[in-house]
Amino acid sequence: MEKVLIIGGGPAGLSAALWLYKYGFEVLVVEAEKRSGGLLNKNYQVNDWLLGTYEKTGQTIAQQFRKHIKKTKIKILQDTKATKIRFAGKKLHIEYLKNGKRIQDSNFSACVIASGLSYRNEDVFKNISGIKKIPEKLIRCGPEAFTLKALRQPKRVLVVGGGDNAFENARMMCKRSRVEMIVRSKPRAQKHLLDSIKEINNSKKRCWIHENTKILSLNYDKNKIRVQITSSAKKNKIKKMLTVDCIHLLAGYLPNTAFLNEIMDGKIVVDANGYISIDDFGRTNFTGVYAAGDVSSPNFSGVVTALASGAKCAKTIERDLNPSFLQKHYKGLDKINRKAGYSYIYLDNIQVELSIGVYQYEKYLRNLDVAIVVGIPANRAKPNKDDINEVINYESFVEAVRKVVDKQQGKHFNLLETLAKLIAKECFKNENVQYLEVRINKPKAIDGRVDAGVEIPFYRSELSKL
Repeated sequence: MEKVLIIGGGPAGLSAALWLYKYGFEVLVVEAEKRSGGLLNKNYQVNDWLLGTYEKTGQTIAQQFRKHIKKTKIKILQDTKATKIRFAGKKLHIEYLKNGKRIQDSNFSACVIASGLSYRNEDVFKNISGIKKIPEKLIRCGPEAFTLKALRQPKRVLVVGGGDNAFENARMMCKRSRVEMIVRSKPRAQKHLLDSIKEINNSKKRCWIHENTKILSLNYDKNKIRVQITSSAKKNKIKKMLTVDCIHLLAGYLPNTAFLNEIMDGKIVVDANGYISIDDFGRTNFTGVYAAGDVSSPNFSGVVTALASGAKCAKTIERDLNPSFLQKHYKGLDKINRKAGYSYIYLDNIQVELSIGVYQYEKYLRNLDVAIVVGIPANRAKPNKDDINEVINYESFVEAVRKVVDKQQGKHFNLLETLAKLIAKECFKNENVQYLEVRINKPKAIDGRVDAGVEIPFYRSELSKL
């Protein structure tokens, strides 16, 4: 029975674990928190966006997930942190910290990173004057702004953020409190939330929205927080002082990927915002490592998409680790779909000389035209600046082709396919390469007029068969 490691026990991690278990894998889930369930454990409100969970809070849903997993033989290590992941041959080895002890486990065939998101905390204010004087209990971050105590207590509240959570919190606070909202640029919440605030204000002004605004300083005096703000919404910057009882910080989330630099030596490619880069099937740039859920989904985070992502990731692993399944059911899979999620480097007319062919008249040194198309993670083709170090140098692939040819000088090949495989193996030594097409052309191979050749696709997931 093959083993799969999952880092993170939120909705995506548990969904992947369940599907992999159903596929017949032995699954180990490593969860850093004391309970699996992810941010659902801090969701105090009813989540009626998830089908079948009407009138159930996020905490209740997380409890249901745990009960389901307990009915299986899936092993979950809670309050446990992965400290090192490495590959030895085709297997993955993990070192983790449990109760102060370092424990090692080995022989995993794949790893799923489902470490989720963390809500932004007081660090957002770290460069603002006076922040250290504000009592911690008066700054409520993320889900803590939705507790019953937070919703009932203050008469005047400052909500920082312009997304769905910020406007949902403001809408709820308007029932009892005067609400001041600080939005760094323009509100980006769903239309129905924006409309709900307008409707409340049409009846009685309860919420003041300060767009294109930032906080200059904070001051705590006589149980009140004084907030100096500046707005660039108009031509001339305007400074203003607000007085509130507490602050609700709902300024978005961050992907939990910083730990990857330490445990995997930075081998996993992330985008500019720290989200893991994957293809349409959940594969990362590193063979055998996959990602699922919000940590790899900057545009569509949420419980529903996380569950679906975990299931899809599990299905991809089943296909990647079961070549016969691939050959039987996916032999005709559309090449465009297989290549989705990548950018491409192409090189054409690489001139080489080799003795190649099955017929006697072909067994001499002859010119060949080699062309390759290299699929790489899309972010590696979108540099932040005009610098060769920001992208993958295509000359390295020309060198890879010529290196293979140089090694084979003096030898004879019967098949172009054999040469194509050797070129693919050499190119796959670059860990960013996920997909490769190799085309080899023999000019005027037939009757001294007709060109002939092969064009073969290769996938990193099939590298072991090369």
